[in-house]
Amino acid sequence: MRDVGIITKAGGKVIIILISVLGLFSVPLYAVPVTLMVEVETTTGNPHSLWGHAPIFADIDWDAVYANPDKTYTWYMEEPRIIRANNNPDITLATILGISFSVKADPIIELAFAVAAGDYETYFSFTTDVLDFAPMTNPDARAYASVTPNQGDTVNGCYEHGTKAYSAIYNGSEVFGNFVDTPATWPISYEDSGWQQIQGTVSSIQSEWWFTLSANGLASGNSSFEVVPEPATIVLLGIGGLVLCSRRKRK
Repeated sequence: MRDVGIITKAGGKVIIILISVLGLFSVPLYAVPVTLMVEVETTTGNPHSLWGHAPIFADIDWDAVYANPDKTYTWYMEEPRIIRANNNPDITLATILGISFSVKADPIIELAFAVAAGDYETYFSFTTDVLDFAPMTNPDARAYASVTPNQGDTVNGCYEHGTKAYSAIYNGSEVFGNFVDTPATWPISYEDSGWQQIQGTVSSIQSEWWFTLSANGLASGNSSFEVVPEPATIVLLGIGGLVLCSRRKRK
C-alpha cells in the first residue's frame, strides 16, 4: 500500500502520511490544513508488537499558494513529537525530531525530516500526497535527496531490494528514479538525478522515503522533486507572448 506509506515488515515501523488538498492548476484550492498521521510499530520479542500514533496538523494558506505560483510555502513542525506505545504510554517507540514540507505551484515538492529510533531497529516511511497540475508533455524533471545518519548509526533503504532510500513518483505510480545508496553511514549520502526528460504526459508528482534506522539511531534527510515544461514548450510560450505584445502595439 505504497500510496499511504504503509509498511508491514517485522522489526518495527514508523508511518508518516502527509494528507493534503494540493490539486494545483486543476481544482480550486482552499485553506485546508495539511494532516500528518504518525504511526509506530516495534517488535520487542513480546507476543504482541507495540503500536503508537499521533496526528500532526499544519496550516498552509493554499489561496496564497495559488495566487503566488513563483513563491515557495513551507511548514515546519514546531517541536519534537514523542511517539509512545498506545497500550503503555511509559514506552517511547520513536521520536519525530522535526519535519518540514514545502510546496510551490509550478510544481515543486520538498520534504525534510529528522528522526530518532527507539531501542529497536525502526522502519520509517514518509509519503507526500499527490501534487496535481496541468498536464505537461515531455517535461524536464529533477530530483535529489540526501540522508545523514548520526555517527555510528546506519540507514538502510527499502527500495530496489534494500539499496535506495528515496523515490520520486509521477502520475501516481510511475517511478522517475530511486535515490540515495545505502547502507548509509555518517556523514552523508547524497544523490542528484540532474535534469532529465520524461517522455509522455505528466500531471502529478509525489515524494516517498522508506528506510530503516538502527536502534537508538539518529538521522535526518531532505529531498526535492521538480518538473518544468520542455524547452520547446517554453520557447512557444515566449513566442506567443511576443505576438500578443506586437498586436497590442499595432492597436
